[in-house]
Amino acid sequence: MSRVAIPYEPIPYQPIQYQPIPYQPMPYQRHPDVCAAELDGEICLFHPQTARYLALNATGSAIWQLLDRPMDLKGLVSALRRDFEVEEGTCDQHTRAFLGEAVACGMLQEAPEP
Repeated sequence: MSRVAIPYEPIPYQPIQYQPIPYQPMPYQRHPDVCAAELDGEICLFHPQTARYLALNATGSAIWQLLDRPMDLKGLVSALRRDFEVEEGTCDQHTRAFLGEAVACGMLQEAPEP
């Protein structure tokens, strides 16, 4: 019995250096190709074109849900502060970090101008 070799090349792991985004008044939106699923109350994202996976904590899940329509950083921070007891500076810092990581992974993108 002969074996057939299936061409498969594993994708090498390449860590990404995430940088918090600088404030820009542009809105962000979900990338249309990203698949999202809720597992145990948190959201997991998968980008099929890049084969990247991102598991979101409760805060990241809240941001993802808020981005069901385009929203800028200030709008996200305001909405999060209504739902969570968090200081504005802390919320802003964590939201920028999440946006930076999600944009770098291709899960979010800048929304086009209306």
